[in-house]
Amino acid sequence: MKVLFLLGLMSFSAFAQPIYPVACDGSDLISNQGRVIYQFTFTSDCREALETSRLNQGRFCDDGKLVGENGQVAHYFTFESDCKDALTDLRNSYYGLFCDDGDMIQIRRGSIANFTFESNCKTALQEAARYRGLFCRDGLMMNHRGESLRDYTFRSNCQDALRSFSENKVNRAH
Repeated sequence: MKVLFLLGLMSFSAFAQPIYPVACDGSDLISNQGRVIYQFTFTSDCREALETSRLNQGRFCDDGKLVGENGQVAHYFTFESDCKDALTDLRNSYYGLFCDDGDMIQIRRGSIANFTFESNCKTALQEAARYRGLFCRDGLMMNHRGESLRDYTFRSNCQDALRSFSENKVNRAH
């Protein structure tokens, strides 16, 4: 009985392993489980994506598509340069957040907040990094899941609340 339990546990843990790219076979990107997870038109594209994925938690860009560590397309961009900017955003985001124009996107959930300008989205990314996933969209305080927490009359009031919330968390920890 113990042997069956151990075998079941081992097989379950084998399936629970994260999938990520490890090698190229011509134009095929191969995962750590030995399966083809993405196909490119050219071999050189595969090698470049593999190198990029090593610096970006398994993620890479292919012609304006942001591809996740499992080989699935996570987001489509208009321009390749926007995708590369998103990889930079993701490297700096604990919560998997990036901007596409004025949209803040969470890599696993999709669009969580819309801003008028991309610069506003970038500011919100910085706030989310600084304030444990919380940010302001105008006067609305939101979290990294896209949930609205509190609506303030002015953006400055929301930002004051973020700072206050952060200070209270630090004081409670000591």
